[in-house]
Amino acid sequence: FNLGTALGIYEEIRDLLGHHGRRRATEIEAGRCIVPIYYAIKSNPNFPLEKYLSKTIDDNLYIELISSLYQYGALQKSEALVKSYLEKADEYLKKAVYSSCYKKLFPLISNIIESMDKIICEAQKIIKRHK
Repeated sequence: FNLGTALGIYEEIRDLLGHHGRRRATEIEAGRCIVPIYYAIKSNPNFPLEKYLSKTIDDNLYIELISSLYQYGALQKSEALVKSYLEKADEYLKKAVYSSCYKKLFPLISNIIESMDKIICEAQKIIKRHK
């Protein structure tokens, strides 16, 4: 459960930031409210969801969306949530599976954390370039 949930949220972040081989933010364009959007709304009930959800997000709107999500701490909170689920998965898997299997799985967890840190840093760079 914890690993699956972490991977699901991680994939939402990858989609949002365009790290999955498709256009970026396709889930939002398709009308799905992803975890970073949830955190933005939670931080600011006036977050203009209707401006992004089920809309084609051009470059300017994308920069605005990413900047807002970062400003409200939504990207950071989403990243922390993924890490929290991964830590729980690690804790439970260490107890539940053979150590040889765990040793194969552990690099996956650390690679996800490392990859997520990189893509969040890239998002910060995008925001800074467009200020």
